[in-house]
Amino acid sequence: MSVDPTVDPLTPNAILERFQRCRRVGEPIAARYRRIATVNENFVQGNQWVAGVHQGTSAFRDSWFDDEGVPRIYVNECQGLMTTWSALLNKDRRSAVADPVTEELDDIYDAEITNKVIEFFIYEQNTASKIHETVQYAFQDGTAGLKITIDRKTRSIVWAPLTIHTYWIDPVADYRRAQWVIFENHYGEDEVDELWEKNGLKEKSKPPVEQEYTNAAGETLYGVVGYEIWQKPTRQFPDGFYACVINDEVVERMPYPYVVQTDGDPEYLLPLCLMKTRTVRDSAYGITPMTDIVPLQRSLNEAVSRIQMMLRQLTKVYLLLPKSLQADLDAKPSTASIGFDESAKGINAARAIGFTKAGDVPQGLHEQRDYFRAMMNEVAGLNDVTVGNEQRSLSGKALENIYELDKQKNADAAKSLEDMVIDAFGLTIALFQLFYPVLRQALIGNASAAEIARYDFADVRGAKLRLQQASELDKLASVREGAAQEGVLAGTKTLGDLEKARRSPAWGMSRQLAEETVAQFLAGQDVEVSPDDLDLNVFLDVIGRKMSEAMSEGRREDWKALYRLRRWVSSEMAPAQDAAQPKQDATPSTSAAPSTPATGLTA
Repeated sequence: MSVDPTVDPLTPNAILERFQRCRRVGEPIAARYRRIATVNENFVQGNQWVAGVHQGTSAFRDSWFDDEGVPRIYVNECQGLMTTWSALLNKDRRSAVADPVTEELDDIYDAEITNKVIEFFIYEQNTASKIHETVQYAFQDGTAGLKITIDRKTRSIVWAPLTIHTYWIDPVADYRRAQWVIFENHYGEDEVDELWEKNGLKEKSKPPVEQEYTNAAGETLYGVVGYEIWQKPTRQFPDGFYACVINDEVVERMPYPYVVQTDGDPEYLLPLCLMKTRTVRDSAYGITPMTDIVPLQRSLNEAVSRIQMMLRQLTKVYLLLPKSLQADLDAKPSTASIGFDESAKGINAARAIGFTKAGDVPQGLHEQRDYFRAMMNEVAGLNDVTVGNEQRSLSGKALENIYELDKQKNADAAKSLEDMVIDAFGLTIALFQLFYPVLRQALIGNASAAEIARYDFADVRGAKLRLQQASELDKLASVREGAAQEGVLAGTKTLGDLEKARRSPAWGMSRQLAEETVAQFLAGQDVEVSPDDLDLNVFLDVIGRKMSEAMSEGRREDWKALYRLRRWVSSEMAPAQDAAQPKQDATPSTSAAPSTPATGLTA
């Protein structure tokens, strides 16, 4: 089929037809995973005594007892497992860092700008919390992700956690190769009226009104259901398109907006990044061990409920009376006392009066309860020590080994999470380049407008710069000190490492002296510095600040000189300063560290 270039392919009828076709393909496939996810979410939220859980419904039974009279008691282990699992996977608060592929200073300079952009969005979008929330959704649903778009009002990049309940996607195993994706949203009446008026639809039909719906939390809300479709280029739509469909009306349409140039070929970016807990061959969706945990949680609830039922029955105390006294009591039910004669027969009857002894719950029920709880941890790939059920004392090294083993059991999810985070920051940088004004880019990247104009952010997806896994915690002084303390206890670090982590920025060499030294270096004067007289962290911090100033003012030669200085400090002075630290000993020595010869520097 050939396409006439004089005919606009983005007609409402053509878009609506493609939307309905994609929905017919994607909705039935997603429905199966959505039903399973609904059951898992109910169990995490505590709605564990629901009717038809295997079908995914959420209607509660009216009775608090089952057909056998067992009370419906539950011990919600699923929520704790989800929290522990997500905390383990995102323990390092995953982030990304740009590394230059070559040693050319221009590539290194571009990497510095890219890292400043990444740092800006880490704090502006609170990416750590949104990534953690996404991991929790992935544990419940098997598949989750981040939707990264440009807000139409603020023109800013926005991150939003994404669940499988809010999108359909082209059913391919790798979402990066998907040709289309559909998002389901709810819009307010004011927004819908504006869209109807903007597209001249009021003459054709009335805008839909808000309808009542129930969200995932069981809350009643009001809104108008609408859908976004993102279609990559096809023979029918050579440029692809983005469209918004509400009530079978196309209220927004445009050529595909998220397009970047890489190696001369345009690349069409989907506005989402996904992770899978466990992969399914040839499927766009993943599975989760939470699905296997649900039957174990039900069995655990039954065991706890039966223990409670037996406790109520066995702890009841009954009065024991001889038959002769029972007959007397039946004959005079309204009397408060039981009469009997003082004969031998009466005395023996009085001695026979007593109370029943409370029984014990069978030990097998307690063992069954502990077995199902342990099996839930095993299925989730978590050790009893990790979830807090094991109370024995372990060394820091043993705990670290247990955490590493748990990570290996969940290696698929960890690798998928790493890929999602890197893809998310890559997409963020691409949208930053496409939609942010140059002056705003320069402000965020701490560079001049001229530098931003020549800087190609698409290089992070090419051959000059590459995004690598990183951690937000590396920048926190409290975390560095805590890691040093753990290293000392585990025997992997020395007391000197701990002392370095505890030093204040003003220790050893003052900031003023460091700035004077760097200024002399930039002026071409010879300077002498000694590792014994200065704090390496302070010196590197001052150099970094001067590099940022040179970058923002466009002083490329100064930046290159400072970069060479930083590399020299890291390679030459750091080992000398480490050698000067006291070695770990049972009784730390208070003697002075051996001196290190001063070294002359020149720009």
